[in-house]
Order: sequence, then structure tokens, then C-alpha cells
Amino acid sequence: MVTRHAASIRAPRERIWECAKTVDVNRSPAARVLFALRRLLAGSGGRAFPLTVESLLDGFILLGERPAQEILFGLIGKPWTARYGARKVAPGEFASFSEPGFAKIVMNFKLAGTPPAVTLSTETRVLCLDGVSRIRFRIYFGFAGPFSGLIRVEMLRLIRNCAELA
Repeated sequence: MVTRHAASIRAPRERIWECAKTVDVNRSPAARVLFALRRLLAGSGGRAFPLTVESLLDGFILLGERPAQEILFGLIGKPWTARYGARKVAPGEFASFSEPGFAKIVMNFKLAGTPPAVTLSTETRVLCLDGVSRIRFRIYFGFAGPFSGLIRVEMLRLIRNCAELA
């Protein structure tokens, strides 16, 4: 499964990059509601914590970064479960991880072009590591996919607003 989203931003690349790494997606009311629902379903309750690209690295694995160009991070887990079932591995072990029952998720943020026509894009790829996981993910993503896409669109909107209003 691959999903892609992009936004055109009229700002210097360095400013866009800084906003991309530090803007809190919880500033979006829609994203806050969706994350609260996820916490409720997981039984974890609690309040929202800042959710930025930088904070994603608390749970995701940094797979590579070219400053002001692209950042790539991954997660091994079971997104179809309430608590996600994340498995932490070293960055060098990510590509070779192949334990059945898991999905490998890779996401990036990438800048292309030069001002005033800079495009910030994000791409998410999911590889399920066995047939059962593939079925579970398809069922999960059939429901969660549109909401996941909305969060990406909101994140890009917040980044554009941050970069263009500075």
C-alpha cells in the first residue's frame, strides 16, 4: 500500500523544513479528534502530547535524513491492533526484519523545487510480512485509511501556514 500527499508552499526551503519538523499536528482540531479516538480505542486515555516529525522519532526509527531535502523514518508494528504492537529495531536491521505478523511502515517528507514553487510531499508505504497481516491491514486500512489521509493533509496545511506566515 502506498499513499501520497503534497502541498505547494511559497517560502524558503529552510523555513519549510524547520516547520515540517516542528509543527504540532495536534493544532488541527480534526487530527486532535482522530488521535483522541485512537487513544480511546487503545484504552490509553490521557491527553494529547505534541505530535511533530521530531517527536515521531520517539516511536519511529530514523532511516535517513538529508537536511532541507528529505527525512525518512519507519515503524514495525501491528497497526490493526489497539496498541499498535510496535517492535523497535536498529536502523540497520529495519530492511531485513521479516517476522510474520507484522507490517513495516515507511514514511517520508520531501522538498522539491525552488522558491517560489516549492513542493512538500509525504509518502507512506506499508509492507505486510505475511498473508494474515495483509488481510488484517486491509480490513483496518479500509476503515482508517481516509482518516490517515486527512491527518497527512492537515499536517501539510499546518506546515504551509507556518512557513508562509513567518
